[in-house]
Amino acid sequence: MNREFVLDLVKNYGEVLYFVSDEFKNDKEIVMEAVKECGSALLYASERLKNDRDVVLEAVKKAGRCLRFGGSWMFGDKELVLESVRQCGSILEFASDNLKNDKEIVFEAVKEDVKSFHYASDEFKKNRNYILEIVKLLVEESSLNSVFNLQKIVHNING
Repeated sequence: MNREFVLDLVKNYGEVLYFVSDEFKNDKEIVMEAVKECGSALLYASERLKNDRDVVLEAVKKAGRCLRFGGSWMFGDKELVLESVRQCGSILEFASDNLKNDKEIVFEAVKEDVKSFHYASDEFKKNRNYILEIVKLLVEESSLNSVFNLQKIVHNING
């Protein structure tokens, strides 16, 4: 396969990256186009490109859960984690300890999936003001989809 053919393919079918040679899996332009079309194509990229911040950012813009396919150091990158939790709140589980205590990160994760509150830091979960802000935010946005989920958050207020 020639490079232009592969580039055209991945622009329309990102997952085709799985089938191409290692040479193309290590070509940043090809991988960028693949992950723009299908974030999970990151899984098939070379290790070098799985650790390339720009490539991973494109992948998580398409599918937040794809942050798991990047280098582990990326779980400490606020911009990457924030973009990721906006689409997949449960990614908070893998965030660095520092980011599990970051108000903006936790709020975005909980807005996307209220159950992700479980992955916030213990310090965050003990902060009554944060918990009350989250409940207010969820009620205002109608993101609180059951009394059970509200009960799980309020339980943290009572310790």
